[in-house]
Amino acid sequence: MWTDGEDNDGALPLNEADPKAEREAGKRDKKLAYIRAYKQFFETDSGRYVLWDMMKQCHFRGTSFSPNPQEMAFNEGRRSVILDILKITETDERKILDFFQKSIEHLEGDEDEDFI
Repeated sequence: MWTDGEDNDGALPLNEADPKAEREAGKRDKKLAYIRAYKQFFETDSGRYVLWDMMKQCHFRGTSFSPNPQEMAFNEGRRSVILDILKITETDERKILDFFQKSIEHLEGDEDEDFI
């Protein structure tokens, strides 16, 4: 089993005299903060609505094909943003679809008024 030799939390102790190690730790902490923020936002109902809208606007479930190579690259770039969000948040596309099925049912009057 791997150990850090200190408290076994998996983190290597920082050498205060090593500015490179401090910068790397800062970058790691910043990246983790972004991931937490993405997850916190996109796990809310508002976040799911935003993600659903982005999926529609970016043609996530459609094709990115175009006979124009520049347009196709642009379309695929838009689609890749959604893929990045789904990867960062570890969100399964089916969860989003289920959420919106419930939303449609609510709009049709099959759910409580307090859906959102």
